[in-house]
Amino acid sequence: MIKYSNKKAMTMPEVLIALGVIGTLMMMFIPVIIKNNPISNQEKFLYKKAINTMQNAISSIMNEYEVVNSSNYLKELSQSGVDLRAELASKMKTRGSVNTGTSAGTASNPDFYTEDQMIWWNIPQTWDDNKDYIDVKVDLNGTGGNNLETDDEAASETNKPDIFKIRIMKDGRVVVPEIGSTEGDWTFEMKYLTTQGVTK
Repeated sequence: MIKYSNKKAMTMPEVLIALGVIGTLMMMFIPVIIKNNPISNQEKFLYKKAINTMQNAISSIMNEYEVVNSSNYLKELSQSGVDLRAELASKMKTRGSVNTGTSAGTASNPDFYTEDQMIWWNIPQTWDDNKDYIDVKVDLNGTGGNNLETDDEAASETNKPDIFKIRIMKDGRVVVPEIGSTEGDWTFEMKYLTTQGVTK
């Protein structure tokens, strides 16, 4: 004789109660997770994309001018009459015009816009002989967002910045310095790298 177990499935009210408890727990923990993550996933993705875009542009220029093993690559290229800003813009899929002024652009008068809506500035035409690097600034989401720089006093865990820095070394490397190792506040940039498991 076959015996059937008398087990019952969850009733509809039990399912609804369980879902309610899970939903309540999620509502309690999601704000904590967001608060402990000062840079959103979208900003992390865009910042990584900006770094890669800049590195690819510099590598492309280096290949075009057949520069190999030069510790002063960008400085020497600039001294030979190459407009660094125009060269970078030509490799970065810009839209609209490129700043042709002799001074590097500013937030209100950027050097150029790229097709992905990012805004770039602080890129000189000519490399300063006294500098080993330049700190380019990029607004990751264009005119939208908070339009706050990472080292702005108003930037915080709740008031997230969307304007990040990328350092270009004279030998063509694109880096994000460690906090405290150089001038400027790179806290948000390094938090991004730390959460992505990327090292300098």
